[in-house]
Amino acid sequence: MILAVTNQKGGIGKTTTCLNLGAAAALEGKKTCLIDLDPQANLTKTLVQLQDSQPTVYNLLSYSTPLPETIMETNVKNLYLVPARNDLAGLERAGANDPQIPYWLDRALKPYADQFDLILLDTPPTLGALTVNALTAATHLLIPIQPSFLPLQGTNDLLETYRLAQARLNPSLKLLGILITMYDPRTTLAKEVIMEIQKVFGEKVFRTVIRRSIKIEESPASGQSVITYAPRSQSAEEYLRAYWELMQRA
Repeated sequence: MILAVTNQKGGIGKTTTCLNLGAAAALEGKKTCLIDLDPQANLTKTLVQLQDSQPTVYNLLSYSTPLPETIMETNVKNLYLVPARNDLAGLERAGANDPQIPYWLDRALKPYADQFDLILLDTPPTLGALTVNALTAATHLLIPIQPSFLPLQGTNDLLETYRLAQARLNPSLKLLGILITMYDPRTTLAKEVIMEIQKVFGEKVFRTVIRRSIKIEESPASGQSVITYAPRSQSAEEYLRAYWELMQRA
């Protein structure tokens, strides 16, 4: 499975979700590859110390560097990373005249996808070429949503992009589900927005909800997922449940 974790709204837990679902899969023994498609490179900064000579996802996409040459090991067994730098922001300019730009990632992954049990694509908070590449290469789509007004309003644009990608670029792309993240049960608004999300998306909404947590905020500073940083925490339990639910839906 190649899973794109996508929402054009920033700060709603895409990178955290990629990291923790990937860690859960790796700890279960699945060979898992995370691909950092965000020029902010927060996933990369969390997991590895990047050397100047290390090829990144930019090399993979723009220069056809083979996937195995871009992969780095992490401190979790079975968990690998294709890192990013901020030069990734120039990808759209680099491919401005190439009509094949939506297929760059798909072309790069195809020869090697079977070597992994799970590939997770962490996407930027935009609906530009990098996100379109993720939607073209992925077999499944997961949308994290924070239960507040603005992230919910922006979801319509993402769903339209998903439908266009499915119609024109990747007919087999499947919307796996909606994962509610950064939930604060103390606020009435969050509860009301969750009800609205469930009304709109029905069974696509994961039963598991990821609550806002200091452990989730602390874990990247330690270079870890919350599952390995605080394995007994409520947050680790929630992400493990989300992973199991993900596998049941796939």
